[in-house]
Amino acid sequence: MATPFDSVLFAAFGGPTPGCCRRLEPCPGSEALCFVQGIVGNRAETHARIVEVATHYQRLGGFSPFNELTLQQAATVEQLLHKRGVHVPVHVGMRHWPPLLKEVLRHMTD
Repeated sequence: MATPFDSVLFAAFGGPTPGCCRRLEPCPGSEALCFVQGIVGNRAETHARIVEVATHYQRLGGFSPFNELTLQQAATVEQLLHKRGVHVPVHVGMRHWPPLLKEVLRHMTD
């Protein structure tokens, strides 16, 4: 059976996970700080809010389970599609953390 599509994309907001976000140079050192700063920018008037939100992540261990859960969902969807005879790749792209959506879209179009 032919499918009307050639791939699936999970597009998500993202959340801080171990490793630099690769969006800021130099990396600010804290994944949570990098994440929040990448969203709101690094202007003097946003500094207090950046620190406040990054502190919330630090209380939770510095990271978010969101990305891992999204990757698990994508893998499960791919397995379910394969079981139904639909053999297409399932991709995940995050707006604010790797795998970055713009890079995943570029890869998909290649």
